[in-house]
Amino acid sequence: MASGNIARVTDSRFRPRSPSASGPTRQWRRPVPEEHIKQHPIPVAAGIAALAGAALSLVVIFLLIMGVWLFAAHGTESTSQVMRASAAAWLGTQLVPVDIGGVTIGLMPWGFLVIPTFVLSKCMHWALKSAQPSKARDYWQTAFIFSGIYALLCAGVSLLASTDTLSTHIIDAASHGLVIGLLVSIGSVISYAPSRTILWDRLSHSVVTGLRIGLCAFALLAFVSAALTTASIIVHWAEIKSVVDVMAPGSVDSFFLMLATIGYLPTASMWSLSYLVGPGIHLGGKAVVSLTVSHPGALPAFPLFSLLPSSAPSWGHYLVILPVALGVFIYFALPTGHWQPQGDDARGYFSNIVRLAELKALATAVGMLGATSWLFMTISSGALGSQLLKFVGPRALDVAFTLMEVCGSTALFLLFVPRILLTCVRMWTTRERHAVVMDESDEN
Repeated sequence: MASGNIARVTDSRFRPRSPSASGPTRQWRRPVPEEHIKQHPIPVAAGIAALAGAALSLVVIFLLIMGVWLFAAHGTESTSQVMRASAAAWLGTQLVPVDIGGVTIGLMPWGFLVIPTFVLSKCMHWALKSAQPSKARDYWQTAFIFSGIYALLCAGVSLLASTDTLSTHIIDAASHGLVIGLLVSIGSVISYAPSRTILWDRLSHSVVTGLRIGLCAFALLAFVSAALTTASIIVHWAEIKSVVDVMAPGSVDSFFLMLATIGYLPTASMWSLSYLVGPGIHLGGKAVVSLTVSHPGALPAFPLFSLLPSSAPSWGHYLVILPVALGVFIYFALPTGHWQPQGDDARGYFSNIVRLAELKALATAVGMLGATSWLFMTISSGALGSQLLKFVGPRALDVAFTLMEVCGSTALFLLFVPRILLTCVRMWTTRERHAVVMDESDEN
């Protein structure tokens, strides 16, 4: 009898809640408790995780810079100078602009951002397992404390590592560290099993669907852009190789230069995305490379610049079909369900054309697409020197607004116009049927 009661109690713990309950409706897999992780208060766990994340990623970058110095640089720098350069490079992997001899390098190879991001995500998951938060407020408190401490660590490294010839601004280091820490910690919180139930499921279904649609739409566009970048690399391989031979004639030097170029490949993919969408790539204040205009000007030898087309293609204006197709994808991904005209009069018919949940999902999807494209365009542009290199890359707001405008208007057109036409047809046929019924009643 007791075992039966225990079984019923155990089953009730895992039984889904009713839709009317105030809590979440889905139960996610809880992580297996790890006994080797000691429990700490939230501030302590977040602080240890931030310190460990900074230290581990710094060691990785230091080993890479040490390898470059030993095998490729062949300079007379001391160990302390190499350590300062490693600290500057570590901040550079987090897209902090680096000042080298009075020249600001703001366009960093954000392909190397994967190093601090991966380390920070692992450390943040450890902090969540150590702190064991139970409420939404605890999760956000862990994320914010983690990000704040990490930003302070970045500012401290910038202050200690800066010299007259190689420096970073402490404000840039702190702000970039804060943003990266927030993005990584929020992503870790959302992906952490208990927090999915506490945080993610509290959003409405239409908002969650819109977020997923927006991310999927950007992923599709990024995939097409990466394919175009790969094709451009194949076509311009001879030019890239000749530039590498000029900049790094030795085999070891060319290896490390190609390694740095690999870090710029995600940047090149975002350039291709801006090129396909329409705004193109800007060089300085006047030069631009787009589907309709191509005036790159005299550029220095750099492997990334070899991918820029020297002339605008004659078929460039036809590629407007790409964002339009993305808008079609967003429309078909919306949770429209089965729809048919309903109502007794014109007001009733037209009030049921579009559901509020559909508009909410569409607005969320378009907003997420614009925000994601703005973020990736921002980190794919910056300074590489002066004059034509003062600003290199796409203009983030132009790309974001273009995508939101074209994709959003296409999805709205497909959502409204067919339904309006069907509604008008239904009203016309209903009117004729009603007229026939009235005539028959008059005859009777």
